[in-house]
Amino acid sequence: MRIIEGRALILSGADSRDDKIVRLLMEDDELVPVLVKHGRRSSGRSSKAGSIQPLTAVRVIVRAKPAGDLAVLEQVAMEASYAFVKGDLLRLALATCMTEVVLHLCPDWGREAGLYLLLARALDGLERADARPGEDWLWLFELRALAAAGVLPPIDEWAEVPREGRETLQAWLEGRWLPLDAISARVIGPLLEGALTSASGRVFRSRALLSEALR
Repeated sequence: MRIIEGRALILSGADSRDDKIVRLLMEDDELVPVLVKHGRRSSGRSSKAGSIQPLTAVRVIVRAKPAGDLAVLEQVAMEASYAFVKGDLLRLALATCMTEVVLHLCPDWGREAGLYLLLARALDGLERADARPGEDWLWLFELRALAAAGVLPPIDEWAEVPREGRETLQAWLEGRWLPLDAISARVIGPLLEGALTSASGRVFRSRALLSEALR
């Protein structure tokens, strides 16, 4: 058995009878699928239900089998609930999209360097009450996540994006924030989402929630 211990971000959760299956992005960037026994129970002294919700930062101890099946959650302690994010539709939609980006780019038991820190910083930023997030926050996240995973198409080849926009995107990759021109802003979302779905072969399902939040 392998014992995995450390900080993690909970990306998703699904019910399995009385249990739950969650996916943890560990601080070393490994994506770990975990079985939480009796995870659906919301009462009792041993209940973990409140600490295993998606979009939660936790510290965990899990027991993993050598074959790479589901790990089993042994201990969990919440470090951040991101309650402000979860209470605002736009912030929630952006955060949900970001977690899905990670799930598209990193398979179970895979590891993509830099994704944990990228997502943790994004969630911390969304949690700030003085922040004014918009769809460009997601574009920035997608751009850097695709680059971290090594599947970002060369920006210079995006003919649909004006030269000014391509220069802005390159600045984002280099850690410099610049506003995106209006023409580029109309095309960059579909381009990034297309690169993401091309890399994973799956549909990006969180778009509907974000579209609703942006109305």
